[in-house]
Amino acid sequence: MVDRTGDTMLSASAVAESVFCPRAAILTLESRVEERTEDPAFDVMAIYELRVLEAAIVRSFWLVVASVVGVIALYVATKMMMNRGYWLIWLLALPFGLRLLSFLVSELGTLLSLLAKKNLANKAHCVEPDVNSLEMQNVTWWGLLNLGFESVASNQAMQDSDWMVSGKPWRVLRRGSLRIPAFRTKSNSAMPSQQSIAKIMAYCHLLEVSEGFDSPYGIVLMGDSYRGFAVPNRGTFPRIFHNALSELRKVVARVKGQGSDPSPPSEKRKCGDCPFGKPRLVTLRRPTTRDGHELKPHVLQKWRERCHCDCGDRFCWKPPHADNARLTEKG
Repeated sequence: MVDRTGDTMLSASAVAESVFCPRAAILTLESRVEERTEDPAFDVMAIYELRVLEAAIVRSFWLVVASVVGVIALYVATKMMMNRGYWLIWLLALPFGLRLLSFLVSELGTLLSLLAKKNLANKAHCVEPDVNSLEMQNVTWWGLLNLGFESVASNQAMQDSDWMVSGKPWRVLRRGSLRIPAFRTKSNSAMPSQQSIAKIMAYCHLLEVSEGFDSPYGIVLMGDSYRGFAVPNRGTFPRIFHNALSELRKVVARVKGQGSDPSPPSEKRKCGDCPFGKPRLVTLRRPTTRDGHELKPHVLQKWRERCHCDCGDRFCWKPPHADNARLTEKG
């Protein structure tokens, strides 16, 4: 049974972070930032929509054409000037020509990569996930789209006012009565983590509550690949989200009601690569915020280099992040 007490709206990202570390969950919640993963419009390595891929191919093609025309025009103009006796013109034309050739080669490589990706997308296939399965199932992103799913970007966060939880998945796959949430994790692990499972189950719950459609599973894509898993919204998987939500509710109640912050994780290795503990220069002027208010930097110093990090600022300590090893707390 999910604890519905309390008036704090908890984000799916904060709930997921609580599985990893309660302090990370509090930082996520207080920064008021829900996960956003925007795909650069023409990044060859980060295209997940066929229409974007096709637009990138057209753009790259015309850049190649323009580069070829530019090289030819420069060559003709230079040759004409040299025929008229202006032999030194090549001193000006050569650097421009080399830059144009370099751009042409680079853009031609991009075009070939995009065409290869388009071919991969067209040929991709996967078995449609079994909605009654109790196990995670392998899927591919392009394979799902080729099964007839329509990929739609989420424009607005969904909310469940009963459970007081909100969230906005990276994409929602639509087909008939199905609404399948999807998000990309930075991890390249062989399987989704408990953290990722909690988040995708939260999105499944929100889709069913807010839209009234079926969300029998969610998709977790691994790293920068098109490989992923369909996580069933049944069996033991929803319980991971329910338990995390209840535990985070208790942590938030202690923070707000008693001013008692959660302790650091018992496994210090979790902090080794945590983005909240990664130091940055104070001079960058990227403050840590808590409910809209800037926090004073908790300075970590080496010689004249003054650094700080989100976790250090919020909880006034030096997180055992790998990059903090040679830094000392300023007294």
